[in-house]
Order: sequence, then structure tokens, then C-alpha cells
Amino acid sequence: MCSGSIIGVFFVVLVWEAASVVMTERLFEGEAWESGSIDIGDSGNSLFYLMFRSRSRSNSAPLVLYLCGGPGATSLFSLGMQNGPYVLTPTGEWVRNVHSLNNLNDVVYLDQPAGVGFSRANRFCDNGTCVANGLRGSFSGSMNCTRSTAAGPSTSPA
Repeated sequence: MCSGSIIGVFFVVLVWEAASVVMTERLFEGEAWESGSIDIGDSGNSLFYLMFRSRSRSNSAPLVLYLCGGPGATSLFSLGMQNGPYVLTPTGEWVRNVHSLNNLNDVVYLDQPAGVGFSRANRFCDNGTCVANGLRGSFSGSMNCTRSTAAGPSTSPA
């Protein structure tokens, strides 16, 4: 479930600290991953994402786009508390998740709409049509490029 809580706030703080290359490489050790942002047209808005390649390293693995419900909930909460490659335990330890979505799939965790989580917004959407158009516009051609760059055993943010 994607909902805010004290643990959720704790997790976001840990992810913020993990944004340094050294911490993140240790946190996602053994995973092929990348992070970045996708510009949404000329709006000045961008969506933050974390992508994990399938642990099976199959070039034909399905691509799962994980969008947290909300509105306004970061997908990173689910990544670290439920279905990501590593999950945060109640004692604050990161442990490998044997039930991760990326066991057989390439998975993109997307913070959306713009302004949620680590996504940036110069102009906030105030209706569902605006959110849908921003999401659709952000993926024109970008994921094919991105999937081909995260093939190694460990990839760090650009």
C-alpha cells in the first residue's frame, strides 16, 4: 500500500542520504539499475525514476512501470517497503527482497505527477487530464534508450 507514515518519512530520508553514488552503489549491490529524470516537454517539469533490470538479465524481460497511487505518493515508498530489490526492515536494515518485482521483470519506479517525491514541477497539474498528458509525453521514445543502457551488473546514476 502506498501511504505516508513515520516509516515512510524515515525511508524518504534514507533514500535522500543514499543519493550519493557511494551509498547507493552499496544499497543496490548486485543490481543493474539507473536513476534520472525525464523532461516533460517544454513545461520545465520532470519526472524522477529508478529503473532496475531483471535479475534474470533477460533481454526479453517485460517492462513494468510502477506508479504509486495517491495522488501525491512517491513510488520510492513501495520500492523500499514492499516490492523493490531491497526492503527496509523495522530495525532500519536493508535486506535483499527475494519477492522483488525485478526477479523476472525490468521495473521502473516513477515519481508522478511532477512535484511528487524527487520529481520537479514549475507548474503543478490540477486535473487528471494534465497528469495523463504529462505522463504520456514523458515517455515518447525515452524508455527504449534507457532500457539499453542499464544492462551491466551495477550501474550508478549519471
